[in-house]
Amino acid sequence: MIIREHKRLLVEGRDDLYAVVELMAHHIDWSDKKELAPVNVEWRDGHENILDEDTIPLRLKAPNIEILGILIDADDEIDRRWQRLRVLSTPFFPTMPANLPENGLILNNDQGKCFGVWIMPDNRKHGMLETFLRYLIPNDQERLWLHAEKSTADALNHGGTYKAVHLDKARIRTWLAWMDPPSERFGTALMKKIFNAHAPASGGFVKWFCELYQV
Repeated sequence: MIIREHKRLLVEGRDDLYAVVELMAHHIDWSDKKELAPVNVEWRDGHENILDEDTIPLRLKAPNIEILGILIDADDEIDRRWQRLRVLSTPFFPTMPANLPENGLILNNDQGKCFGVWIMPDNRKHGMLETFLRYLIPNDQERLWLHAEKSTADALNHGGTYKAVHLDKARIRTWLAWMDPPSERFGTALMKKIFNAHAPASGGFVKWFCELYQV
């Protein structure tokens, strides 16, 4: 059976791909077999390779793609990335809003195409996938999380060189390093329920995903 090519989601990297798959597998039927997956999740090795001149327009033109979703990190430039998405998609969706809806974008056009956008963590704040995952940490791990935050900050006084924009990455990976086994990948941590895939903070993204892909 051919993979469900008519439903496509573009993400930045492998971690994003497996995190989305394992998160959604807690909420909808998602086969372990790639060819039976309800959505084809495609990683593009960075936001630059999603927001270039060709990637989004070519997929919106493709006759076999009916639903195209975009999942990227805000980092520290959410407004700039949203405006870039508007430039790329407005020729196909003339009713693109000026501002990204808080619940994520889902838009249909007269050609029967559907386009969706979610900017991590929540379509409003600066941040990234790791910022989103922080809010999926179980309640009984909150004290350890606070210790991970403190340890990550202290590391800068002991030779740590991570950039400020990557603070959330450093924090979440520090916390994961103290799990059993240490330093699981995000998707595996979701699969093993190290993260709580049903935490309230996951609800907005899950709802957007299900509505966009009609699953």
